[in-house]
Amino acid sequence: MDVYLPEGDWYHYDSGRRYKGPLTLKEFETPLDAPPCFIGGQGIIILREADDLPFKAKVYPVSRRKTSFSFTYPDGVAQTLITYQKWNENAELVVIDQALGTEIPYEVDTASGSISFYIVPDHDYDIVEH
Repeated sequence: MDVYLPEGDWYHYDSGRRYKGPLTLKEFETPLDAPPCFIGGQGIIILREADDLPFKAKVYPVSRRKTSFSFTYPDGVAQTLITYQKWNENAELVVIDQALGTEIPYEVDTASGSISFYIVPDHDYDIVEH
C-alpha cells in the first residue's frame, strides 16, 4: 500500500518513526486489518483505555508555531484546552495545569519524542520548555 503524507512532520503511531512530508511511502507494510495511522497537523490525540479510566493527552512535537487544541468531553459540555509550541528533541519540558497553577507529571515516548499526561475536564494545560 502506498501512503501519501502532505507537507509537515508526521509520526507513525505504532512505531513512533518520524517522517518529513511531502512524501509518498511506497509499499508501506501494514497488517490488512489495521490501516496505517500517522499523527500530524496539531499533533495531539486524546486516548482512553476504558470507560472507567481518565482521558490522556498524547502530544507529538509537530507544530511549527504555537498551537492550541480544544477537546470536548463526551458529556458535550466540559472542555480541555492544550497549548504548546514545537520543542527541541533534548528540551526539558514542563506541563502546567492552569486550573491548579502547578506542574503535572508526564511520560515521554522515547521512540517518537511525544509526551503523555492525564487530563481533567475543564482544566487547561500549557506545555513549555523549562
